[in-house]
Amino acid sequence: MQPTKNSVWFAKMKESVKHLSLNQEMNPLIKGSVLSTGFLGLQCSSESFEYIVTYIKSEYFEKVKNQLAHGATQQAINNGDLKGIKIVIPSDKVLNEFHEKSKEIYGLISQKKMENKELLKLKEFLLPLLMNGQVTVGE
Repeated sequence: MQPTKNSVWFAKMKESVKHLSLNQEMNPLIKGSVLSTGFLGLQCSSESFEYIVTYIKSEYFEKVKNQLAHGATQQAINNGDLKGIKIVIPSDKVLNEFHEKSKEIYGLISQKKMENKELLKLKEFLLPLLMNGQVTVGE
């Protein structure tokens, strides 16, 4: 599955708490990623993105997801099961206010995640060079 901007993904397996929220700041990750069928995703409008992310990451959502999971070997939910999960739909005014107050925070979180990803790549490249003496750390 190809992720898209303003989409929220979660692991559909019971007791598996994995979330992926993809906004504008995550574009480099979006372009180079394909998700497994172990995830379900919701496409959000730009105004509803932060609200849906907050809801999907809630304990309530995980509890209900786990209750709806079914299957003999690996219990999970499917697209149809999502209809059994209730969500409060705020008025457009409240949704827009939530969006305006939280978009900068979620943008910063995503930006920091992308920076961490780049720093990990740099560490993986530099650490072997440091360990075998090809590079040194200066003051």
